[in-house]
Order: sequence, then structure tokens, then C-alpha cells
Amino acid sequence: MLVICVMATSLIFGGYAWAEKTVTLVDDGKVREITTFGNTVGAVLRQEGIRLGTQDVVTPTEQEKVVDGMVIDIERAVSVSITVDGGTRKILTRYKTVEKVLADAGITVDGNDIVKPGLSARVVTGMDIKITRVEIKTEEMEVVIPYRIRRLCDYNLKAGESQIEQEGQPGLELQTWRVTLHDGKEVKRTLVSAVMKKAPRDKIIRVGMLNTVTISPGRGTVSRAGEEYHIKDSFIVRATAYTYTDNNTATGVPPRVGGIAVDPRVIPLGSKLFVEGYGYCEAIDTGGLIKGKRIDVFFPTYDQAINWGVKNVKVYLLELLGAIWKFIVG
Repeated sequence: MLVICVMATSLIFGGYAWAEKTVTLVDDGKVREITTFGNTVGAVLRQEGIRLGTQDVVTPTEQEKVVDGMVIDIERAVSVSITVDGGTRKILTRYKTVEKVLADAGITVDGNDIVKPGLSARVVTGMDIKITRVEIKTEEMEVVIPYRIRRLCDYNLKAGESQIEQEGQPGLELQTWRVTLHDGKEVKRTLVSAVMKKAPRDKIIRVGMLNTVTISPGRGTVSRAGEEYHIKDSFIVRATAYTYTDNNTATGVPPRVGGIAVDPRVIPLGSKLFVEGYGYCEAIDTGGLIKGKRIDVFFPTYDQAINWGVKNVKVYLLELLGAIWKFIVG
């Protein structure tokens, strides 16, 4: 009888030891070790009073048989909000990175879209995920190019008069733009190329610079603005034109309208002259090519100098009668 009791006791204690198991429970990253008599994972969770949310995941599954040394891992879902395509929605997710959350939610992004936080960011409760749709497109447009207005001094026109030499015409340019849109709104525009289909044509206006003069060769005088000048000499010269060279003239002063270059052996420096088609002027400069009866008249722009070209003109060498010489430019 004693033997039977000892055997029964051994079986009871042996069965107890055989039914008790030690498992590791990992609940949302928190680790603890427990002992259990439960036969399934679900039984262990009920034993520990652990409830699973609709999106929580337990590994192994609740139906899995419990064995000694088992690790039971519970991944808790967190609430996040996703703003995309004009709307915001809240979801529960068990995924740990933004990229996996978006994939699980069926939201696709391409390489241009802006995702904040980034795709590799770790998900936390209450996270706001914002996706900005980026579209890059190309636009072509024809753009009207306005014409410039160029005013040229004309010493054949009286002061105060003007004359349109050429009407202006706008040009046309084909421009290609790269346009960046964020959620349908333009945020950046970059010019990629511009092809001139039709060049603009400048409007050219000639502005009179010649003051009213009266030349009386018979009397040997030139009258201007109430002053009378004696004609010391007159002759035909070959006239070219020049403009700024960043150098001062032979007399040390900067070149200016009304200043001309001469051969001092023919026209002394400092002489006052009237040049037909140019106006009153003063000999202030010399030049290596200005020899004999040649002069070089100054213009403020290269185009005006080119427009003058080369021509034969009559010049009058002057001196003021009854007054101190007053040199008036243009």
C-alpha cells in the first residue's frame, strides 16, 4: 500500500513538472519571462490578461501549441494619419517604417514625390505622414519680344526735329519651360531653351542736333543764335567718324560731341569750325590717318559713327565777331 502511494505521488509531481513551461513574452518590445500551464499561445495570453487589438499581430498564432522556451512576440498597431491627394485619413498599422505603412495602405509614391517623414523613418504613435505629389512637365510658348527704340543724333536735322528712319517690329521667340507642380500648384518654372523665330527690329528715330544757322559766304559770315562769326576760310575735306576709345584726345580732354580730329598743319588745334551736316565744332584731337584735308568727327555711339561713314563735306574756319567765342556743343 505504501508503494502504491509513493508511485501515485511521483506521477502527480512528475505530471505537474511536465505541464509547466517557461516562455518569453515580448509585448510591443517589452520583454518578460513567465511560467505557464497553458497549452496554446491564446491560453497564455488569456492567462496574462493580454488583449489584442484588431490590427495587433502575435507570433506564433494563438492556435499554436506552447512548448518550453517558446518566444511569443506581440506587435502592437499604432495610430497614424496620412495626408495625400487632397485628403487625410487615420489608420492603425503594425508596420514599423513609413514605406511599409504606405504599401500596406495601398498608397504608391514615385521618385519625384515628397514624403515626410522619409520612407525609412520609424513609425511612432500619432505620426503625421504627408505626401506631396510632384509633377514635372514641359511647356512650350511663343513669347513676343518687344523692339528697342534707338535714337540717333542727326546733324542734318535741326534741333528739336526728329524723323523716324525705321519702324520697329516685335520679335517672336519659342520658349521651352520646365514646370514643377506640388499637388497641382506651380512652385517653380525654369527656362530650358529659347529659339528666336523672328528677331525684333529696332525702331530708329533720328534726332536733330543742328542748330539754325545762316551762312553768308558773300559777306563772309556765319550767324547762329544771335552771334555772328567771321569765315576765315572754307574748303572741302574728307570726313570720317570715330567714337570712344577710352583715351583722351590730343589736347588732353575726353572726346565729346562737337570735337573733331584734324591735321594741325591744315587746321590748328583749338580752331572753331562749322562742318556742314555736323554742326559747330572745335579741333581738339589728331589722328595717325588724319593727314591733309581730312577730319574725323566724333559720335557718342559706334552705330552713329558707322552711319556717318565717309563723305566729302565743306568746313568753315570761324572766329567770333564782336563777342567772346562761346562754344556750344550740339
